[in-house]
Amino acid sequence: MKMKKIKLFSFLYCYVIIATFLGAQQKGIIKLTSKDIEINLDSAKMGLSISNFWKYKSGDSFGWASPEYVHEDWDTLRSNFNIDSIPQNTWTGIGWFRLRILVDSSLKNQTIAFLLLQNGASEIYLDGQLIKKFGTVASGDKEVTYNPRKIPFGVHFDEKDSHLIAIRYSNSNYLDYLKIFNLYNELPGFSLRIAELDEAVTALDRSDVINTIVQISLSGVIFALGLIHLLIYSFHHKDKANFHYSLFAFAFTLMLVEGTFNRFLTQNIYYIILSIFNTIIILILFLFLTRFLYTIYYGKVIRFFWLLVFLSVVDVLTGFILRNEFVFFSFMLSVVVLSLVEGMRIVVLGIKHKRTGAWIIGTGFSGFFLLVAFVLVVNFLGNAKVVSLEWLLVILYSGFLSIPLSMSIYLARSFALTNKNLEIKLLEVKQLSEKTIEQERKEAEINLLREKEQLQLKESEIRAEALEKENERKAKELEQARQIQLSMLPRSVSENIVFSNSQ
Repeated sequence: MKMKKIKLFSFLYCYVIIATFLGAQQKGIIKLTSKDIEINLDSAKMGLSISNFWKYKSGDSFGWASPEYVHEDWDTLRSNFNIDSIPQNTWTGIGWFRLRILVDSSLKNQTIAFLLLQNGASEIYLDGQLIKKFGTVASGDKEVTYNPRKIPFGVHFDEKDSHLIAIRYSNSNYLDYLKIFNLYNELPGFSLRIAELDEAVTALDRSDVINTIVQISLSGVIFALGLIHLLIYSFHHKDKANFHYSLFAFAFTLMLVEGTFNRFLTQNIYYIILSIFNTIIILILFLFLTRFLYTIYYGKVIRFFWLLVFLSVVDVLTGFILRNEFVFFSFMLSVVVLSLVEGMRIVVLGIKHKRTGAWIIGTGFSGFFLLVAFVLVVNFLGNAKVVSLEWLLVILYSGFLSIPLSMSIYLARSFALTNKNLEIKLLEVKQLSEKTIEQERKEAEINLLREKEQLQLKESEIRAEALEKENERKAKELEQARQIQLSMLPRSVSENIVFSNSQ
């Protein structure tokens, strides 16, 4: 019974809230105070968004700008509506949005800032007077779209208690873009935010400066790293990891440059072209990230990589042929998530198997996940008092930088270790050569000594042989001389001599 009461109370509470909300929508009125439009970068408060509660009517009539015109029978529509969430033929390409604002005394005779983000063209009227226009509002080819990208412009409130904002808006090419580029368009409407003028300008300047400096610096660093590793590969083609890293770095640089250019685009067609280009770059980026990891840990490509290539090709084909947004983003998200998961798997296995330098890549991946997760959590909770908006941007870009930086450090360390090992090998070869030369020198000396001894022995033998021959010659000569002497003596004397010699 108690549980039923709780459920009933909850239902009634939600009903009251929803009814109040719908009532405010039907009235097309909002109350505005100076507190509502405050800007506080430390708390991520950027004024007040007034996308809700607009009264809308399809068509075009300048009489609808008048504050006396009664719009109670108009439809209620969010200004940043989704074409799929509204009845068919609600948006025909051109229409008017009206909203009445009740201001308190703190905003009377004050100039506040309007910040507009749109994909079409608009004319903004305050109490029937045209105060700003972006592009050319028209149907068909005469329309010129322009996106002011939330650049603040001043709007002065006089002493009146209420003011009527009427916006003549067109985005007639949206339906054509929807047929041709179904995947690459944003919402056809606009978003309007009201804020303090000075603080809005200051916040825009700070945001532009931080984003421009960080993005250009980051893209420059990564491009330089990619160029260095490409040069290393050009001198040593066997090391494919440097080549794959350079392609990854160049794709990363193009993605950052695209983000920088995207902030300054004002027409839909350029945004669409750049979006198509950026989609392909993201796929290439994660493919080469995976290819790099396979190269350094496996030295070859495994089948899973070709699955990622297949999904990427299917993703592009669905974009240009099927033009199905859900299928397209599902395939793209699959490639990104599978690449990151596969990368973490390879790194974890590398650390587990104690592969040299695996912890460096692991640190980069961990830094990416932790820093990006931190930014997402802070943004989701809306609690930026812990970290200012500027530091959130720095942390986010640091997370993006952690992976390519760790990859470059890994390659640099690998290159240094290779050189160090080469120096050690050269020293070992030098020492071995010196030992070999010394050993050969000693062996040569021993051989020379042996040859000298053999030569001396041979010389002694030759001398002995010569002496023996000389003695034989002398003995022979003496014998011959004796025989000659004997032959010269009388026979009796010679016989006596011979006889005496014989005795």
